[in-house]
Amino acid sequence: MVCSQCELLYNRDFLSVHTDAQGIFSDEYYNEVQKEAFEHARNPKERDASAPLYEAGLSVVESRNGKGRVLDVGCAFGSFLRLAEQRGWEVSGVELSHYSSRFAREEMGFDVQTGTLTSVSLARDGFDLVTFWDVLEHVTEVRKNLETANSVLKDGGHLIITTDNYHSLLSFIADLTYRGTGGVITYPVERFFIPYNSCYFKPPDLRQMLQDSGFDEVFAKGIDYPIDKIKLGTLERPVLKLLYAVGDLLNRNSQILIIARKAENTGK
Repeated sequence: MVCSQCELLYNRDFLSVHTDAQGIFSDEYYNEVQKEAFEHARNPKERDASAPLYEAGLSVVESRNGKGRVLDVGCAFGSFLRLAEQRGWEVSGVELSHYSSRFAREEMGFDVQTGTLTSVSLARDGFDLVTFWDVLEHVTEVRKNLETANSVLKDGGHLIITTDNYHSLLSFIADLTYRGTGGVITYPVERFFIPYNSCYFKPPDLRQMLQDSGFDEVFAKGIDYPIDKIKLGTLERPVLKLLYAVGDLLNRNSQILIIARKAENTGK
């Protein structure tokens, strides 16, 4: 569906199976639905396939502001927190899932609160960086989350977001295939417009929300979700690699990385 006010694509069926998002992100989500994405998480010696992206984002912020306190929203088992701590950051997390947040606290030893960014207790102006690594598309109140992130950031603090790009080559192919076959072929749409997302961003929509929430963009880049974190068949893997390569050439990558700075005198 398309929001009549902001034209954001959203999933009207996001909570149709469960009465709240808490039920969606259960142990089944991590162990079955997204097994490939989280296989590394319980093994401290195994490197997250997203680590190069984490490092790239942190490097941009560190070059501008140095290191400090970081809050990772939707931190899951704490993979990013571990990497940031190793780089010298003071780390904290927020995670909706009781299952993964408990692991991050009890097994990994991180300061992680169970809940959403808008429900937990956090001090205003307490962080130098807030991160949403593949998380913002799962929340049901995007604008409220961004405004809350602004409020817990110090003056000049930064925000990092990665999310799927619905102005990408993959989304174009999925939509074209679905419409071109009169809805007979649904596989590409089902793989890209996944039911575990509450909304689907196009870069202009996200940029407008950031601006409205008191942020100034300082860095943006098209990226692709690590193939090793996706469940793929033998033939699907080379096809996706090819589509990633073409999408990169066309600047229509499957995801987008945006780093923004808390604007001065936002009053958030």
